[in-house]
Amino acid sequence: MAGGKRCDLDGNWTIKKFIKNHNHPLAESSDKHLLRSSRRINELNANLLRSMTDYGIRAADAFNFLATEVDGVENLECTRQDAYNFIQRDKRSKIEQSDANSLLQLFMERQNEDNKFAWDFLSDEEGRLTSFFWSDGSCRLYYDFFGDVIIFVISYHLNKYNLCYAPFVGINHHRQNVLFDVGFLSEEMIESFKWLFKTFIRIMDDKHPITIFTDHDQAMTRAIVDCLPYTRHKLCQWHIYKKFWSKVHCSVTYKSVNNLFYKCMSKCNSEDEFEVTWALMIEQGNLHNNMWQDALYRIRHNWSTAFNKEIFGMGILSPKK
Repeated sequence: MAGGKRCDLDGNWTIKKFIKNHNHPLAESSDKHLLRSSRRINELNANLLRSMTDYGIRAADAFNFLATEVDGVENLECTRQDAYNFIQRDKRSKIEQSDANSLLQLFMERQNEDNKFAWDFLSDEEGRLTSFFWSDGSCRLYYDFFGDVIIFVISYHLNKYNLCYAPFVGINHHRQNVLFDVGFLSEEMIESFKWLFKTFIRIMDDKHPITIFTDHDQAMTRAIVDCLPYTRHKLCQWHIYKKFWSKVHCSVTYKSVNNLFYKCMSKCNSEDEFEVTWALMIEQGNLHNNMWQDALYRIRHNWSTAFNKEIFGMGILSPKK
């Protein structure tokens, strides 16, 4: 790095001093795509990201597809965060101001008709609506009676703005689904989920559920840990079992391993039995280096019934079924 320079009358610069300690190596070829000056989303990738998310494909999966098409993220001209930011800007741009105003006006009218109707919303730095939440008097009454166990499963692509539909659902004394409240989110990021869960608890008079069932999503999990510290988080077994088919490959022993995994999910009567069954499954399937299985084992308290015998969950295993 040049520590001192001088310019002569002809405009020529002369370096007078060089400080080597302030220097640093240039970025490696594999890291050049991370430099801000090199990052961009070209028109082709922008159209692909827009099309895939319009059809309900998650941002993470859309980005992974782009990376696969060019044989790795190092060959893309953008980072994962760049892709996320582009998708969220594109979603927000579709929410017309007139529609947002009409929605908020509707909420105010409903509140005048039902003093138990409660709602909230988020907007971006340009004042555009990004997320919103509502619950009426009937929903809040249902939560008072049946809110010990809630099911929170995101649905996709159910509206022209491609917002995520995020309802909070419970089960009544007739084993029927009842709606507690509804959220719509423009992005599935930690902060968005935190806002939604905090709003949910505030509007429900600070009553925390005993158990919440969700799909396996890291952003959602981190938000629940932060916002629902008194609630047991349980994962949908159907969602986990569905992934088992693609994550585990053990040829001729597959049927046996599959049966052992199913037992680990819901048929072990104790934690000790779970540990023995899990070890047998790993051994029979030679799954000692299976990263998906290792990660799943670390969160076994969230999905195996063996670790939730004393937790009230109404016998629910797979909310999607």
